[in-house]
Formats: sequence, C-alpha cells, structure tokens
Amino acid sequence: MTRAGGTRGARTLLGVMSALLFVGSLVGCAAIDERVAQAAKVDLVGMSALDVQTCLGLPDQRLVMGRTTLLTYFANATRTFGMSAGLVSLSFNGYCHATVRIAGDRVTGVTFSGDTSSLMSHDAACAPIVKSCLRRPPE
Repeated sequence: MTRAGGTRGARTLLGVMSALLFVGSLVGCAAIDERVAQAAKVDLVGMSALDVQTCLGLPDQRLVMGRTTLLTYFANATRTFGMSAGLVSLSFNGYCHATVRIAGDRVTGVTFSGDTSSLMSHDAACAPIVKSCLRRPPE
C-alpha cells in the first residue's frame, strides 16, 4: 500500500517538474524574441531605405507624406507547444504591425503595435518580422 502510493506520488512529482521545465523553456524562447524585437529598434535606425527593404522585404503597406515614408509589415504569431507525453499543450496567438519610419532616405524609428506580447515577453510577436535585419542576433 505504501509502495503504490509512493510510486503515484513520484509520478505526480515528475509530471509537475516536467510541466515546470516545459513552461520555463517557453518563457526562455519568448524572452529571446523580445530581445530580437528590442534590438531591431536600435539596429535599424540609420539604415538606408534600400537596405531596410532588402532585409525586411516589400512592406504590406506604404505611406508617403512629404519626405517621410512609413513602411508597415504584418505578422501573425501563432505558436503551439506540446510535450511528447501529451500532458501539456499551450497555444499563444498574437500579431504585430512593425512600422519603419524613413526620412531623408534613412530609418529614423521603428514602432510595434498590435497584440505583440506573449508569455510575459513584450513585443515577442514582432521578432519574425525584424530578425533578418539584425547586425548580430541577441543571445
């Protein structure tokens, strides 16, 4: 009787520990994406319009007002995570609109809008848009 209860308790503890490890790894991935998005706000400033469009691609929207151009890129960030044992499955949905402001043929700013946060990480949904433009990926 004691042995069966001990085995059940060990399995429960193992399940809880696995779930915590799983969630911890998700937070780690989201934190990296947050650093990518924040680095882009610095790295893209000063780039030429041609260089930024070369690494980001063609924008989803373009607005020209005088000497200022706004390039907007859209991304949907749906991530589903599951464990092989099927015990835990999590899904996070978000979207990002990354707007690059260009004045005088140079990037002067990058802003993010939308449901950009996931799993305690601000702007994580924007990382897929901007990561190809980073000088050096964050660690």
